[in-house]
Amino acid sequence: MHNQLLLAMYGNSSRDLPPTDVAAWVSATDKPSALSKMPAGDVNEKRLKKEVMAISARERRRIKEVPMPLGDVEDMLGSMLQDYHLAKQVKIPEAPPPMSASLKTNWESEIKSRYTMTLSSESGEFPDVENIRQRMLPICYEEGVPGGCTPEAANFMNVAAETFVKEVLSTIISRVRSNGPNYIQTDKYRKLHPKGRWTPSNERPLLGMHDVRLSLTLGDNLLAQLPLSQKRIMAGGWFERDYEVESEIVFPDEVDVDGWEGAAVEDRKQLKGLLDECLAIGA
Repeated sequence: MHNQLLLAMYGNSSRDLPPTDVAAWVSATDKPSALSKMPAGDVNEKRLKKEVMAISARERRRIKEVPMPLGDVEDMLGSMLQDYHLAKQVKIPEAPPPMSASLKTNWESEIKSRYTMTLSSESGEFPDVENIRQRMLPICYEEGVPGGCTPEAANFMNVAAETFVKEVLSTIISRVRSNGPNYIQTDKYRKLHPKGRWTPSNERPLLGMHDVRLSLTLGDNLLAQLPLSQKRIMAGGWFERDYEVESEIVFPDEVDVDGWEGAAVEDRKQLKGLLDECLAIGA
């Protein structure tokens, strides 16, 4: 019985596939309506189908797995070069359909609102999240981002602007301020501060543009990223005291500058004569 089962399985595996036509004993109501039937007069299709069905299932599977023959290498190279050449060609933009002209959104008014908003330098107030978002929206429309920006992006820019301003101010204060807990301390400050005789920090003069210019001359800071602002700050002028010259300064007289003792004209002549004598001894 075991051998008969194995022989039956082997025989079924080598048999042809059953026909795809509907059996004759199936009723008319059970037959699928969308079944495509081969024309009765097409003798060639019947013959081809008969020949294909005569081939064993293993041979048909082997024929299906045969890869398609590749084209010539020269043809493949020519097609690749042609595709590369066509990709580099400038394509004329296609004209939009007539109906799309009426559906196009006009962002010109939204973009112009960017230039009508008041700048922070004019209002003297630090921008909040809403002001930054209103300024970012026209920029998004102008750059082709119709969706605008999210409140999270405006909040991020607000934090970034605040951090940038604080970094600039800390750099300026560390360069132009002295005699403080975190600044350069002089000996006079160390002696007077413990006794309470030094001017407290809240009574010192405020930070001005003169201090900003001085900080830029001492070294580079984050303002170098804004060349227009840097040039505007440096072109603001200096205090008059920077150009004043103290009247007590006495410049040395050029006649009195004789150098050290033994460097006069006669001394140099005597030295040259001594050198000549040394050379004469060697000769």
